[in-house]
Amino acid sequence: MWTELFVSCVVRSVIIGLSKERKFPGLVEKQLFQSKHQIVDLITKLVSMLPKGMLLGAEDTVQKPNLWENYLVDTLCYVVEVSGEFKHAIQRIQALPLDLTPIIARLLCLMDNEIDAIKYLNRAIKVKPRDSLLLNEQIKFLVEKDQPQLALQCALESVNCNPISFKSWYWLVLCHLLNDDLNSALIALNSTPMYAQRPRDYIPIDVKDSLLLPEPTEGKVQSVWDSAVQIFGADSENLLLFSPKIEVEAVDPALKRVNLHLLKGTHKGAYNLLVWMILKAGWDQVLKARAEVFIMDEEYKTMSTVTLHSQAKPIDIRKKRQCERWLDDLFLIIYDDLRITLIVENELNAAKQLKHSALEWELIGLTSYRTAHYKSVVPALRTTLGAKFDIVAALKLLKMWELHVLEPQANKLRWLKKDTPLDLTLTIVLEILIQVISYNVRFYNEFQLEVLLFLKKLCDKFDKDFIKNKIQVSFENDNDDLTNCGVIPPFDNLISILDTFDNS
Repeated sequence: MWTELFVSCVVRSVIIGLSKERKFPGLVEKQLFQSKHQIVDLITKLVSMLPKGMLLGAEDTVQKPNLWENYLVDTLCYVVEVSGEFKHAIQRIQALPLDLTPIIARLLCLMDNEIDAIKYLNRAIKVKPRDSLLLNEQIKFLVEKDQPQLALQCALESVNCNPISFKSWYWLVLCHLLNDDLNSALIALNSTPMYAQRPRDYIPIDVKDSLLLPEPTEGKVQSVWDSAVQIFGADSENLLLFSPKIEVEAVDPALKRVNLHLLKGTHKGAYNLLVWMILKAGWDQVLKARAEVFIMDEEYKTMSTVTLHSQAKPIDIRKKRQCERWLDDLFLIIYDDLRITLIVENELNAAKQLKHSALEWELIGLTSYRTAHYKSVVPALRTTLGAKFDIVAALKLLKMWELHVLEPQANKLRWLKKDTPLDLTLTIVLEILIQVISYNVRFYNEFQLEVLLFLKKLCDKFDKDFIKNKIQVSFENDNDDLTNCGVIPPFDNLISILDTFDNS
């Protein structure tokens, strides 16, 4: 019973740590582990509860929580990824009297050991050739190795094995796109199952008055703490609710509209796929393919008015499909997002003196980020951070730098990076990182799982001592805003956690 309670608390801590929707004011997030013994014990208990993992629920891209896809498995993967205790976790899983092959395959693929991962996948798929989860891991590997033709065969098999799986259809759409088959990609996207969002067990929050939370004793960056606003709750995606009323009233109505209700779950995944189609083939080509594949409104009306005695040439629609309503809506949403993005890009290219508030620049940057127009994301979000610190803008910049610099093997996104140099140096990234750490400390988040995951990848690419020295030199001596403010100790604590695992 106590083990179940402990594991439930750990899963809740990890899920809350990665989701602002589940946060609430005054929440204190403590570190889950600080030593080798603690992490080994934690992984052991997490693995022991895997048979009951489906009871904890799963993300919205999973139709129904199961033994291999649930929040407990996600938590285990995050903990193992940060700590590097892959062997211990795999040994414990193999000792269970259950078939948890997909979880082991997922952990092996997270390791920096491709040979063992592929050997295991090969053996596992020979035993279970119709396991869509194993096939999806194989597809992911082939896509990253720029082998879309081989990946396509696996994707077709994965969809045949599990036709109601969003992830299987997701990979099929992507493989068609990588093979330059836009029509098939659109047909597959139209066939992709869309899941309704599950009811959330959010803690109801109704903060009518401002909260005066006491300041921690360390980690202070004056400019961050002076302007920091805690983002939390079910409406955390809507930044307009967390901005001053006078700023919101001054925002362009079009910007308000496109950022009011953001997509989540499977609809967000479908949006990303459609954006990638537009980036790879162009908006005009996507519309042309859409007209070739789907029955358009004009064709339907024409067919409705044609009589048997009419001399009009009948329209052959037998090979066309009906476009799902949700996909029609996605085209309209993307059109609005692209229109705003391209207007701003044209103004920037014309070297016009644009006058926007910090909130407007942030909304412009987030809209450009959604449409993967990264060239305009960086100046927009950096302008926002120059006016005042904003945690959403800061995390988006870190995520984008991670995608371009720390994860260059993601070949499926290679056309997103083409001719898109990022105006983000390592010094700028480290400054943003320090500000994010300071923000988290201000609102009692000592766990900082997002930062730990980022630091892990950062230190894998760059020498850890080099990063530490650069932080010390840049932010203790050169930056007056960070001098003697106590922001270095929280950073050192996070690095020491990674050191604990590296030295064990």
